[in-house]
Amino acid sequence: MVERLGVGGDDYEAYGALMDELRQAHALDGVSQLLGYPAEIQHDPFITCQLAANGVDTLTIEDWRAEDITRLLEARESWRLLLQVDSISEIGMEWADSGLLYFSMRDGDLLTRQWDYSWLVMESL
Repeated sequence: MVERLGVGGDDYEAYGALMDELRQAHALDGVSQLLGYPAEIQHDPFITCQLAANGVDTLTIEDWRAEDITRLLEARESWRLLLQVDSISEIGMEWADSGLLYFSMRDGDLLTRQWDYSWLVMESL
């Protein structure tokens, strides 16, 4: 989604610098959390989960406006964040380039405790 806004390499560097500044200003050691809303790095991890869970290759998708993709994206609201794990390089927990891990599930699967249907998405700066 960010690509459609024309965001480039310099913008990513500026975003990373802003995030570092915010973490320092608010004395945040990281953005690991249980439940809640994901701290997005690249884009909404629920979109990745929704598309991948329905067999769409999110790395090669060409037309985000196709009718079947649009329908799938509308259903992304059913996803919930279970756990978000930030990189902590001091203890050797580094996800790519200062990335985050997002563990998510659909509401229905969460209610019926179908843990096998959870998804992991990794994003990095």
